[in-house]
Amino acid sequence: MKKNWWIYPVVVACAVAVGASVGVIIKRFIVDPEQEIIGFNPNACKPDAEALFKKFSKSSDPKSDLRPYELVLYAQEQYKSAENSTSYCYGIANAVAVGLNVEQYIRSAQVRSGNNYYEEQVSKSSQVACSKRMYINDGSDKTILYKEKEKGKYIQIDDNITTSQYELQKECTPSEYKELYGRELPDMFIYIIHQITVETENLKEVDNGYEIELVLKPAQGGYNYRYQMVAVSDLEGMPSFKSIKLTYLLSKDFVLKELTADEQFVAAKMGFNADTHNVLNYKYFQGKTYKIPKIDEDFDYKTLKEGN
Repeated sequence: MKKNWWIYPVVVACAVAVGASVGVIIKRFIVDPEQEIIGFNPNACKPDAEALFKKFSKSSDPKSDLRPYELVLYAQEQYKSAENSTSYCYGIANAVAVGLNVEQYIRSAQVRSGNNYYEEQVSKSSQVACSKRMYINDGSDKTILYKEKEKGKYIQIDDNITTSQYELQKECTPSEYKELYGRELPDMFIYIIHQITVETENLKEVDNGYEIELVLKPAQGGYNYRYQMVAVSDLEGMPSFKSIKLTYLLSKDFVLKELTADEQFVAAKMGFNADTHNVLNYKYFQGKTYKIPKIDEDFDYKTLKEGN
């Protein structure tokens, strides 16, 4: 059968739509078996916020008394407990396939306003466009999912704003959402950080706080993240992680400020593998009030970026 070589850059662009990538290269046109993860229970790695807060409050020198990964978990649990918070992510994906380059622009955002939660994930290149939105409305026990209309023909991305048109995908319970995306929407963070998933850790003091670098065991640290990748990019089975390095910036009082995630994995699409290298840059604003956009309203990245 004649191969349509033009389609491969399109497929690779879909595969990197889960995040900002610095390069995707077709490795081979044979799909490897899914990564085997034996004897690992992700539920046993859920952070104990109460224990973390207690250990932190009793310490006169948290950077010495808590391990670096525990300081990250403490900052994340503080962020999750805030009544209001906002974060965003910028990225560009450069996909290389059969001699052709595809540049993919990536945006994502997350808002908590009391008991209301919002997320969006948007990706666009010359070949493909994807956009997803998720809402939990105050008092509701349902998560509402929306997806792009007409294969993303209305999606636009620039430095200031993302624009798209959406249609209802489905409504689901928190547990149903977790089955799709690897976490419940209020969980906010996708990587599994625990003493058994952290391979190496390092803390250093910087001018405005602390920089903490965590290298995770790829299969375990990315266990839940695989589900999100499949849900966003419609991959053929779970991706196989090869490496995950997370670099956090915490303030001097251990408030979460930034994250740079550097990850490599193999993703399968249309019967072939893509070696993928993602670099994602997040900014976090704990306590910041932000109006959650309605489904026909744009998310204003410019105001957040220029105001902080």
